[in-house]
Amino acid sequence: MAGTLIHFGADRCSRMLILSSVGYLTNGCESLTQFSQLLQERTDTQAILLAESSRRERRQAVTLARSYSVAPLILFDDLNTGEGEKEFDLVIPPLTRPEEWLDKIAATIAQSRALIQDSAAIRDRSQSLVTETKLLGQKSALERRRAGEARAHIDRVIRGEQGTDFPDET
Repeated sequence: MAGTLIHFGADRCSRMLILSSVGYLTNGCESLTQFSQLLQERTDTQAILLAESSRRERRQAVTLARSYSVAPLILFDDLNTGEGEKEFDLVIPPLTRPEEWLDKIAATIAQSRALIQDSAAIRDRSQSLVTETKLLGQKSALERRRAGEARAHIDRVIRGEQGTDFPDET
């Protein structure tokens, strides 16, 4: 399966049917309440598609999507205004052929998956470095304590207060 998608807005161009025909599992919703609920329930969402809604609804949908998901946000720009395009990972202009937007959606999802994998690897490496840093800090503290004990012992030997035996290394 290509991935799970959430589609917000009216689907007057039968995009969900096209997406389903190429293997995507699509979840459509036309109300913000339903959209919010789906975003919270479908944590496996690969992309969020917005289409044919008012500017106000679109802004609210973007806010909800960014609040509940890290999935790429894709706009089918039926208004063709170019407004707010920076809020989206992909903007598909009106009259774009399905083959073209399907390829772009697949590429956007693939890029998002790669970023998520890279991010997981970075988090794992970071955790490893944190653990290593803690261990090195403990080792350094132990070495400083041993060095301090050795200096104190040498001072006592020089002053003749104690025998020349070196303290135990424990």
